[in-house]
Amino acid sequence: VNEPVNSISLSNNTVTENSGIVAIGSLSSIDPDSDPLKSQNKYIMSFNPLFEIKGATLYTKQSLNFEENPVYSLFITAMDQADDSVSFTQNFSINVIDINEPPVIQTNISSLSFTQGETISQLIQTPMFMDPEMFNLISSAMVTALLVSELRSRSNSNSPLELLVSSAKTS
Repeated sequence: VNEPVNSISLSNNTVTENSGIVAIGSLSSIDPDSDPLKSQNKYIMSFNPLFEIKGATLYTKQSLNFEENPVYSLFITAMDQADDSVSFTQNFSINVIDINEPPVIQTNISSLSFTQGETISQLIQTPMFMDPEMFNLISSAMVTALLVSELRSRSNSNSPLELLVSSAKTS
């Protein structure tokens, strides 16, 4: 009697977000009817546009984003070496590792200018930056505080003002 594979292993189930097309891990399984040292099962996966199997390795097909989806569920099937109709399917969770991404400019700050005596809070009427980690706009009050602090430290300087906004997320 031809027995099916009874388990599938994946060497790794994590991928760092924004890492591009990468190998996630190697698949392995043992066919009880075959020599374990020569065992080479064929693997297929239920359709998923973000992942693919090449040989016995699971790959991403594009960068993954933790904020969009931190975990993906994949059904992978190992086909019996002697008979493709004998198979075993197992569910795997692929975990996306979050990285701290810098805030993104939401408005055109190159057009920001002000005259002496004008307060910065008058210039910044709407939030200017989006923190991808927190899915919220960084408030104009936070940006104002950063600008005021920088302007005070450069009050006697003619150097241009550069604004660096860092993420509010901590690990």
